Amino acid sequence: MATDKRHEFVESCTTLALRCKPDKWAKLVGSEEGSATLAEFFDKQDVLALVLSLSPAGQLVPCLDFPPALKGKGIYFVKKKRENITRDNCRAGLLVGDLGPSPVEQLIAAVEEVVYSLFLKEGNLSGWPHVVSEDVVKQAHRLKNEMFVMGGKIQGKTLLPLPEHLEDLDSSCTLLGSLPAALDSALLHSIETTIIDWSHQIRDVLNKDSAQPLLDGSNPLPRVEFDFWRTRLRNLGCIHEQLLSTRVTMITGVLKKAKSCYWPALKAVFKDVNAGLKEASDIDLYLKPLRVLLEEMEQVDYAQLPPYIDQVLYTVCLVWANSGHYSTPSRIIVILQEICNLFIELTRNFLSPEEVMKGLQGEIEEILGGIRLSITVIEKLYRTYDACCSDAMPAFFQARCSGGTGRWTPSLSHAFPP
Repeated sequence: MATDKRHEFVESCTTLALRCKPDKWAKLVGSEEGSATLAEFFDKQDVLALVLSLSPAGQLVPCLDFPPALKGKGIYFVKKKRENITRDNCRAGLLVGDLGPSPVEQLIAAVEEVVYSLFLKEGNLSGWPHVVSEDVVKQAHRLKNEMFVMGGKIQGKTLLPLPEHLEDLDSSCTLLGSLPAALDSALLHSIETTIIDWSHQIRDVLNKDSAQPLLDGSNPLPRVEFDFWRTRLRNLGCIHEQLLSTRVTMITGVLKKAKSCYWPALKAVFKDVNAGLKEASDIDLYLKPLRVLLEEMEQVDYAQLPPYIDQVLYTVCLVWANSGHYSTPSRIIVILQEICNLFIELTRNFLSPEEVMKGLQGEIEEILGGIRLSITVIEKLYRTYDACCSDAMPAFFQARCSGGTGRWTPSLSHAFPP
């Protein structure tokens, strides 16, 4: 029986790219669904793409379109024209390429490592008008920076793109106090534009507020607050490392020698990042004991919650007394409201409305016992917080804190909003 050259070509590419054994391909072609999918791709002009990937079980899975997500590597075959794929044009008529599990990350890599690199080689732009080639390189660099920033967001980081022409600047130029004449104006303009972009990026990070979920009307739990400050600390640490890099040092040298009006703006960026990093480090440090205590509390039975209430609220008081950046009503109220949300959730899980309605039609005493326990727990939370606002407690913590954070000011209405 004659073999189909189209199948042979697709098989050779697939087994090489996905490193799968020939028996996987044989199983695909031998199945009714697999052979029908391949035939539809080859014989219908309007079907332009075929994507092959491996399932978790290690079997080849065909798809006649680019899937929104892949769990592993894939390979695609795309028709160059709207035509049938025959034995004669199966090689010349198809574009073949690898497809990663994250199309966005693959696009970023393609732009940074292929597209931008091609435009950097003068030979690829020979014969182009100077104005056109210069604009194309500029737009390619802008696209590269946008992809770089997007890649950082995917990783949960803020990555600061570098200005154009910086790779042409030798580090000795900044040390000797002179800049290449050809680079002087273009480089300075590029650096100043980049400083503006950095300022906006960093301002967006610093302007984020952990209270935003509460302001939006949702009911966040304490872990939202903990994750916010942990993420903020990691992100600002990443930004701080970038600002201390050799290339940024070169940028500061250029701005100072040029006496640029953006030099003060860059110094302000350094100052804001340092202050934000110090704040996030302080808050993350003092919230750790509370995080551990709440995680432990969530694991116990509902009837065992009352002893934890004192520990939780007294730990919050200790955070108020000792943290240099969390000892303000606007900060402490966020965690207090989230703790209240946690107790509400624990109570609902223990005594759901559905179970109450069913219990009222049967074992009433059991349900009433659960309701009484829930009331006891909530009243305990309320009374303990009231004790933290008493005359003795604020004076104690005011005496402990040499920084003078002041009295325990958040009121009951703030911690327990109606």
